[in-house]
Order: sequence, then C-alpha cells, then structure tokens
Amino acid sequence: MRALCCTASNRSSDVEAKMSAIANHTITRALGRTGVEVSSFGLGGEGVLRTWAREAEAVELIWRALELGITYFDCAHDYAGSEDYHGAVWGRHPRLRDNVLLGSKTAERTKLGARRDLEVTLRRMKVEHLDVWQVQDVRTPEEWDLISGPGGALEAVVQAHQAGLARFIGITGHTNPGALERAINEFEFHTLLMPVNPAEAKLGDFMDGLLPAAVERGIGVIGMKVMGGGMLPKMGLPAGSLVRFALAQPISACIVDCESVEELEANLAAAQLPFSTADEEALNVDYDPEEVATYRGTAKDVKFIEDIDTSG
Repeated sequence: MRALCCTASNRSSDVEAKMSAIANHTITRALGRTGVEVSSFGLGGEGVLRTWAREAEAVELIWRALELGITYFDCAHDYAGSEDYHGAVWGRHPRLRDNVLLGSKTAERTKLGARRDLEVTLRRMKVEHLDVWQVQDVRTPEEWDLISGPGGALEAVVQAHQAGLARFIGITGHTNPGALERAINEFEFHTLLMPVNPAEAKLGDFMDGLLPAAVERGIGVIGMKVMGGGMLPKMGLPAGSLVRFALAQPISACIVDCESVEELEANLAAAQLPFSTADEEALNVDYDPEEVATYRGTAKDVKFIEDIDTSG
C-alpha cells in the first residue's frame, strides 16, 4: 500500500513538471470575458468517463489528459460514475486541481434540486468548488421560464457563484437554439456549451444564430457534439478533420468524449493543426444533416402511435 501511495505521489509531481513544461506550447484561448485562458481542446465527460466500475481506465484517461496539458475537463452530475472518477484524481492530488478548469452540470430545474446536486457533486468530485457550474440541457422556453423563475435552478447557481462554490456560470443545450438564445439574452452567462460540427453548419440555426450572438456578448463558447454524436465518423468523415473544423469556429474550446488514451492522444494531436483545404474536402460529403443531428431529439421520420391514422 505504501508503494502505491508513493507511486501516485511521484506521478503527481511528474505531471506538475510536465504541465509546466507543456504550458508554453499548449494552444490556449480566452474563455470569453472571464479573463481565464483554457486549452482549446478539452476532455469530454462521456466516453469511458460516463460509465460505472471502470475507474482504472477513467482515471488513467484523466491523468494522460493532464500530462498532455489539457486544462478543461467536462463532467455532469448525471454522467454515471464520472464525478467519482474525477474525485479519485482531485481528492488524492489536490494541487493538480489548481491548474485546470473543472466543469460540471445540473439538470435540475428547481433551486432546491440544483443545490442538492451541487452538494453531491462537490462531495463526489472531492473538491471545494467548481470552475464552471452549468444549467444543463435547456430545451424549451417553458423550461427556461421554470429555471429562471422564482425558486428556479438559476437562483441556486447564482448563489453558488456568490459563495465561491462556482467561479463561473454556464448553460448548455443541443436541442433548441432559440431557447438558449433567449436565455443568454436574459442572463449574463459566462459560458455556453453547444453543438459545433459540419451537420450543424448545414442546419444553420445553432452556428449562424446562437454562436455569433454568444460571441457578441463575450460568452465563452465550448463546442460539443464535435463528432455529431458519433454519426459523422460512422459516415466516413475523419475525426481529426472534425476536431479541426470545430476549432476553426469562433469558440473558446471544444470537448470530445474519449473511450481510451489512444483516442485522446489522436484527437489532441489533430487539434494542434489548423483546419486545411484537405480537411474541407474530406468533410464535403452529401448527407441529410437532420439525420445526423439525432441528439436534437426525435428523428424526423419516427411516428408516434398518436400520429398514426388508424381510422381506416
């Protein structure tokens, strides 16, 4: 047991040294108006992290991300064991926590529910505060009314920010750009997590409407669904080109979910290169963007029972 502790301690020191050495070479961008710089490529909170009982793999992925100079880590209260996996790193090596921006989310819509989420999140992640706490997956104007109204989750998020439990306040969504644009018009969020990929460029509303609106307000935009929910690579579009496409947009960072250290290393390597004509050609594939963006909700060709005419 003693040897294991020593090994972990030595690795923590090694990681700090590597992060310091990499710092001058890591591509960083301003996180909106926060005054903070963040690595342009961040580790998504799903993939191997959104599992149960795979701590060894998940912790190794987090360690490797740290060694490679990644400073933005995504998570969420409802991502299976993800918060516990992070806790296995930050709880044992709190000094490393100072070098990263750690984000999590609450899908609760009430003040009480969100406060309970935060208490559990901090306990599971073994940290005293989050860098970014986000209202998760806002889909409709009615949801936003509930979140932002009296006794809504936004009250808990604001109080957490005022108390130093959340440095920055964020909002996320991948379904309804109109609802999100209304939200950022009505409240000064620090960050916005939204889908950024070629299918969304074809559809337009997220990237032609919401993205410039957020940038104009000085919000740090973080791109998600970079792989189109996994659909785009299955269609033959290169993962590296998709990463570079996302980072060619006016965003602060993009996050990608990874299943392995090898996948993380490949995606990060891709992020170090500029978007090129070759990338543009590789992504110039004919497809229906609505069939790719299934993460927006129900596919357009799905019929519910109540929609089927049974009169005849």
